[in-house]
Amino acid sequence: MNQIRQSVRNSSVAPIREDIIEVSSVPVNSSELFRKTKTNLQKVRQRITTNLPVAFLPGRLVSRYRLGQLIVPWRKIGARLFTKWYVDAYTQQQKHLNHDLWYGLNALIEQSENQLALINDLLYNQEEQKKQINTNNEEIAWLKERHKESLQILNEQAKFISSHSGFTDKFKYSEFAKRFSASEEAIKENYSPYLPVFSGCKRVLDIGCGRGYFLDLLQSKDIHGVGIDSDPELIAICKKNGHEAYVDDGNHFLSQLDNGNLDGIFAGHIIEHLNLSAKIGFLEQCYDKLNDNGVLLLETPNTTSVYVMHNLYYLDPTHEKPLFPEALKHLAEIVGFEIINSYLSGTIDASNQKNDYYNYTLILKKVVGGNS
Repeated sequence: MNQIRQSVRNSSVAPIREDIIEVSSVPVNSSELFRKTKTNLQKVRQRITTNLPVAFLPGRLVSRYRLGQLIVPWRKIGARLFTKWYVDAYTQQQKHLNHDLWYGLNALIEQSENQLALINDLLYNQEEQKKQINTNNEEIAWLKERHKESLQILNEQAKFISSHSGFTDKFKYSEFAKRFSASEEAIKENYSPYLPVFSGCKRVLDIGCGRGYFLDLLQSKDIHGVGIDSDPELIAICKKNGHEAYVDDGNHFLSQLDNGNLDGIFAGHIIEHLNLSAKIGFLEQCYDKLNDNGVLLLETPNTTSVYVMHNLYYLDPTHEKPLFPEALKHLAEIVGFEIINSYLSGTIDASNQKNDYYNYTLILKKVVGGNS
């Protein structure tokens, strides 16, 4: 018993080390906090031995008296009886208590390790989210640049219109078209084959609608057409015939629409009036405003025909530099359109060439996942 008491007296409770649990009001980042927690947990593991056994070694009994050899055996018997009757009960309780304490400590350590693993996973996901945010920021910056370029194109168009406003009072395109364009019957005959392209469409925009001949054809097939033209007199004729029509520039009108607003767009003899940058801007606007699988049909003069170039193309003073069909197809493809069909139409009977045609037709489709 003296040895047990002495052992208890000599044992001391280890002081709490401040370097194991650090409390600070200064905020730290998640990675640093995770590192410190992991380090502290390793220190706790070093101080706790799993399932530490509880053992009591019997003391060595001796005597300083001469009759010690006779007394010691009896003292041993007495110590054993005393231990059996009084100490064993407390010893067993202490063993159970120690067992429960070690079990609880090990369970806490295991739970802490699981929490550290969860924190590590959260930190990893946080890093991945940061990378995704950086990627999104780069895409937003790219979109801002594209938007800036589109605004520049629109400004160029506005400057072009403004620079030509000095002669618009004298030059009226409605009078020019009335004098040099084909008859209503001839135009409708030329446009009629385009109607199947817009079959199933609910809303089709006719850019440069003129007197509304294509709007008439759409109406005959119960397709709602919307016309725009820069000439007020031509728009007045369209409205008189019961069509929805507006006086506006094509790019400006498209810019006011929500993306995916249209099922189809028809632009007959429009794109040859735009310069190169405006052509690309116009195609991009059409792509954005069409819904998925929407169609864009372009009709333009056949620049591969000598007859057209010599007699018709430069007859119109508002035409820009001619663009060959293959070049126009290339512009449409880089914007993101899929080419459905392209062909020459309108046979030229007066031409000396065989198989000569007035027009070039390009049918395009907005495909899902295209490069807008």
